[in-house]
Amino acid sequence: MPSGGARRNAGRKMKPLADHVRRGSYRRDRHGPLLPANVLAMPSAGAEWVPRAEDFDMMAPVGRVFVEQMLGTYNFTLREGYLLIECGHAAGRLAENRGISRENLTPQEIGMFERRELAWSKQLGSLLKQLKVSADASEKS
Repeated sequence: MPSGGARRNAGRKMKPLADHVRRGSYRRDRHGPLLPANVLAMPSAGAEWVPRAEDFDMMAPVGRVFVEQMLGTYNFTLREGYLLIECGHAAGRLAENRGISRENLTPQEIGMFERRELAWSKQLGSLLKQLKVSADASEKS
């Protein structure tokens, strides 16, 4: 026969800390530290990332222009720089796919190119979303 007191796992589930941080309702005194005691935050080098010549070797011209325009507008960390290089590759492949004439193609081939275009478009959008570049925070002065 059960005894009195609260049941285990009864009640509402706790919100993840990420939700509290995102909504601005995180309080250290109530929710505890953001990082466990055995995890250290990786320090930032603080230096601006600059691409190497090898980063552009396999990139299409459209991708190079994209990367150069982004570098002319924003500052990037190392992590963001690698994402930017991948954005350049995706932009180049997307432009290459869009540049193919579909006049003499079968409907199956046209469908293949349209699916490929959609895939590269989604890839580029996903990479850009990961960059999280905002004009007010990262603009060059």
